[in-house]
Amino acid sequence: MNDTQSVSVDARSHGIPEVMVQRLRLVVYSALLAFVVLASFGFYLIYNLTQDVRQLSRNMAVLTVSMDENMRRVVSNMDHMTGYVGRIDQSTQTISLSMRGMQHDMGQMNHNVSAPMGFMNSFMPWGSGAPARGYNGYPPPLHYGYPLEMNPASARVPMQQPVPPMSR
Repeated sequence: MNDTQSVSVDARSHGIPEVMVQRLRLVVYSALLAFVVLASFGFYLIYNLTQDVRQLSRNMAVLTVSMDENMRRVVSNMDHMTGYVGRIDQSTQTISLSMRGMQHDMGQMNHNVSAPMGFMNSFMPWGSGAPARGYNGYPPPLHYGYPLEMNPASARVPMQQPVPPMSR
């Protein structure tokens, strides 16, 4: 006797109808087939995941080498930029000192011109008649919060010699 006949003989002996046995076989075989398909698909997904992780690890090694080279360039460029910022700082200090000299020269010019202009304004009909205030002192010293050796106010600024008046 084969397995099918032995199952149906067992089913008959327990009082289970043949139709129920056929339906049960259909459900069990379908579930078994679904399990095999899902297990195969799961294996396929896991296999692809391992392939992707392997490729990712290879790419990370290449990326690490590339980043190492690029970071060396970045560090080199940052060193150059640090030098440029230092030069900008020096140039700004030089400009500040030049502006101080110009401020001083403008103050002297104001002092030299204000007295004659005040005298001339007293003759004008719209003038107040009061003399001009004139120049009241030198500009305040520069304070940038630099250490003493870097303070622009401590640097020597060459001043231009006054131009002698033209002889007639």
